[in-house]
Amino acid sequence: MSSRDKHWIDLKAATELTDRWREKNPKAPKAMGFDRSAMDRILKQDRCAGIRSYFAMHADGTWTLVLVGVDADGHDLANGELAEEMRPCPPYCDPQSALGGGK
Repeated sequence: MSSRDKHWIDLKAATELTDRWREKNPKAPKAMGFDRSAMDRILKQDRCAGIRSYFAMHADGTWTLVLVGVDADGHDLANGELAEEMRPCPPYCDPQSALGGGK
């Protein structure tokens, strides 16, 4: 469908990708969630055309993501709004989601 952006993926393909991640990385988080307020705060910046996520790690070894706005040329807006403090899955999971291994 021509109205879909380049990031669009259907559920079957998305499930294959997430299943593969869990199979190859059984001790890693399944997902990381952010509140809409964090996304809105980053996206409302002048020149912000998208969001980039950086893999990161806390001092105790737990995984996280750092979010930063990106301009239309792909440059980080690193001196602007950033986000972290995501909600990891587990424990913050949807047990019925096909993407998380649920049914």
